[in-house]
Amino acid sequence: YVPVYYRAYWELSLNSVIVNGQDIGDCQGLFYSCSAIVHTASGTIQIPSRAFEILTNLIGPVPSNCVGIDSLPPISFQFGENDFLLEPRDYILNLNGYCSLDITVSSNEYWVLGVPFLRRYFTVFDRGNDQVGFATKS
Repeated sequence: YVPVYYRAYWELSLNSVIVNGQDIGDCQGLFYSCSAIVHTASGTIQIPSRAFEILTNLIGPVPSNCVGIDSLPPISFQFGENDFLLEPRDYILNLNGYCSLDITVSSNEYWVLGVPFLRRYFTVFDRGNDQVGFATKS
């Protein structure tokens, strides 16, 4: 379980976001910390613009014909001591053989973990204890 950082949303404190060994989240800055909202109504993962630019450079081009998407790097989200890994099949949208990145630029500085993240992890929203639990699906 991860404690809720801000009760108005299911907002969690995000330690880091790792792609190809590089932290793209800038979550440990002196005056800056990352927040991630777990959002069941968001169809994509949304990230701040500066992180999006770094992410797309590290991932490289997404082949629209879906050939080779398994060779793209995983993305790791760290909450507390726990890492939650997304493989390319989790963050690449495949529509009848046409592939595109299922990650968009956030309209604010929040990280929004929508459907691509929620498809990968069984999620429990525990308002009584102000926490969100994640487990891998079997």
